[in-house]
Amino acid sequence: MSENTRKYKINKDSLSRLLSESGGLGNGQYDPLESIIINKPRKYSATELTDAYRSIWACRKVCDFLPRMMTRGWGKINLPNNIELENKLNKELSLLRHKYREGQRLANLYGGAVIIRIVEDGREYSAPINKEVTNLRYSRVFTPWEIYPRLDGSEDIYSPEYYEMSASIEGQKTVFKIHSDRIIRFSGAATDYESMRLNRGYEDSLLVPFLDPCLRYLTAVSYVGASVSSFEFIIHKLQNLFTELENEESQLHLAERLRVAHNSLSALRGMVVDKEEEDVAVVSRNYAGVTEIIATLRDEMIAASGLTKPQFIQEHPSGLAATGQSERLAEADNIRALQEEKWGQLIEEDCRLVLKKHKYYLNNWKWDWTNLFQLSPLEEAELHQIEANSDAIRISSGVLTPEEIKKRRDL
Repeated sequence: MSENTRKYKINKDSLSRLLSESGGLGNGQYDPLESIIINKPRKYSATELTDAYRSIWACRKVCDFLPRMMTRGWGKINLPNNIELENKLNKELSLLRHKYREGQRLANLYGGAVIIRIVEDGREYSAPINKEVTNLRYSRVFTPWEIYPRLDGSEDIYSPEYYEMSASIEGQKTVFKIHSDRIIRFSGAATDYESMRLNRGYEDSLLVPFLDPCLRYLTAVSYVGASVSSFEFIIHKLQNLFTELENEESQLHLAERLRVAHNSLSALRGMVVDKEEEDVAVVSRNYAGVTEIIATLRDEMIAASGLTKPQFIQEHPSGLAATGQSERLAEADNIRALQEEKWGQLIEEDCRLVLKKHKYYLNNWKWDWTNLFQLSPLEEAELHQIEANSDAIRISSGVLTPEEIKKRRDL
């Protein structure tokens, strides 16, 4: 390569740098060649989402974990001075637990899900629920491709009045109109108005922003895992190899030589070579920096999941002083907030319907979610020790008598 050609190539390769410097790069100004491109989210079909859920453990965790925790902390209805009816209602409402869990799971997977309240009130399904409810049952969970909001341009996409369901009766396709009073709707990931219209009136699947970082992480782990099986490999150097390959007789000789080398390697865990014409080298892969790369990809995947690290991979604090109490308390508060946000209005409406069925029309009831935060046995023992020390101080100082303390503990 001549000196002129070399200079030309250097200048050409440096064009980007020169233009950036002319635009002020390095002086606190902008780089005219740099830009951020936000790709449009991919629209996944129902089959693709189902396949991802069935084949990738991380997708199942994203869709299943929070609904399972939300129903683990199921609540109860409280009726003052009517314990018998309260117990009866809670027994009926507890049957909704698995339906709510399944509804939210499918909503996380597909962007939305629906349960029909099968109410016997003397009205058609297209009419609001009557005050007089004689019986109440619940359908299975339907996906967005089975029941969808009726959108004619004037409907509120966030709170539609009617839903539609297609069914074939005696070979004839029929569309049923269902009033929103009779629908329990579970929501996926919040999205914008236009995206909801494209999704037939539903939100996004939780897997839409998650699948790309998830697949990057799993692909990286797969490559590293596959390379471990051959982290060392042998290079057998043969003199004049390509020249020998041109001759048929030499090819046969070479094939026999490689067979002997392979047999000696298998039987003796070593290789016998010709000192003058052959050489053997063992080459090892370089894994420097791989751990950091995998950890970074894993952190990106966890961040995209919407779950915390303990929730996603069950990685809890370690060490003598790391009880994880603050993390457990934060998780319980987060689950409680999700219950109120996702299910608060739904369960209250179901409570009203159950009360109507039992002819209870007073408005003095309330629904309480169960607190998921529980003290460990060690934490309870420490709490009792603190209380005992406080009681001893009160008794010794004459603030309270043992009888008064006992009375307070019994309350």
